[in-house]
Amino acid sequence: MRRFRAVARKECLHVLRDPLSLAFALAIPALLLLLFGYALALDVDEVPVAVWDQDRTPLSRDFVSRFEGSRYFRIRSRVTSFREIEDALERREALLALVVPGDFDRELYA
Repeated sequence: MRRFRAVARKECLHVLRDPLSLAFALAIPALLLLLFGYALALDVDEVPVAVWDQDRTPLSRDFVSRFEGSRYFRIRSRVTSFREIEDALERREALLALVVPGDFDRELYA
């Protein structure tokens, strides 16, 4: 406890001698909070998606259309093989690939 009081006394004397350091110690974190609160957005919007619908049933088309209707995803390319998916990802045309398997409707109902 004695050490704690000694450090607290030292810091109080420092603040009394140099009030500008206290102003900086309070103002800089407050400024950073304001800056990051308004300028930094971590929302994910319009992620480009490559879609391979192997099932091609009304149910699978409805599933894919829900991605199209979302503000978070944008269907950039429709592909027909894994190679095309890899190419789209490598070229940065898509950051995400959605593969609807051929038995999608049967598995969903099961």
